[in-house]
Amino acid sequence: MKLYFFSIILTAFAVFNSCEQSQEQVIEAINYEASSRGFYMNITLTGDRIMVGNRMGSEESTIPEGDSQLAFIRSEIAKIDLKSIPDFKAPSHESYRDAAASAYFSVKTKENTYESESFDHGNPPIEIAPIIEALLKLAKVE
Repeated sequence: MKLYFFSIILTAFAVFNSCEQSQEQVIEAINYEASSRGFYMNITLTGDRIMVGNRMGSEESTIPEGDSQLAFIRSEIAKIDLKSIPDFKAPSHESYRDAAASAYFSVKTKENTYESESFDHGNPPIEIAPIIEALLKLAKVE
């Protein structure tokens, strides 16, 4: 009887814990921002809407259902432990001497926003490079 009661409590704890973790991973927005003197770009992906901003303003559009880049971004984000995003290391630091624009990547969930350290636009940390490349293609920014 004690073993039965213990297993019910253990199962309830496991279910509660997994529900809490899955809610944490519900992504509300993905953001990529790059800037330097005279250059600014901001790409925000929210569901099936993308907003692309620059120094002149911003433009919002809806992504067609079944878009391969959007599906790719979602599958790649699912592979990442969001809590590790701040720990990703930049492969270069050219923006420190104004040789490249400084860029940031962030993922917003219901509970938290996970933001990367700054890195050079065009040379992101390897863990998020495919996602950023797909975001740029989706935003039609090369």
